[in-house]
Amino acid sequence: MIDLLTPHISEIILGLGGLGAWLFERKKRIQGFKQDDADLTAKIQAIYKDMVLDSDASLEKMRQDMELLKKKQAEIDAQWRVKIQQVEKRWQTKYSRLQTSYKELMKEFEEYKQAHEK
Repeated sequence: MIDLLTPHISEIILGLGGLGAWLFERKKRIQGFKQDDADLTAKIQAIYKDMVLDSDASLEKMRQDMELLKKKQAEIDAQWRVKIQQVEKRWQTKYSRLQTSYKELMKEFEEYKQAHEK
């Protein structure tokens, strides 16, 4: 059997060397994948952290803007309420004057009617 393997000894050594190199390289490649995964995970976590910080900042700005808009709306509502009260007061005074004029005219009409009916 040794006689059979002797002429192919160089190929056998080359095959065993290739197999050893493949196994060694495989372990190295797997370790490289693990390192790449760890680096990628760290980068993803950093990006996520930045995204969360940016989101928090934009949400806080939106909250501030909303509070400002609420304050402005409250001021506008207060101004309109004052204007409505002024308009109501004007119309009330006009109504009171018209009511007084109407009563005076009715009184004059009743006096005129009584004077001319007799």
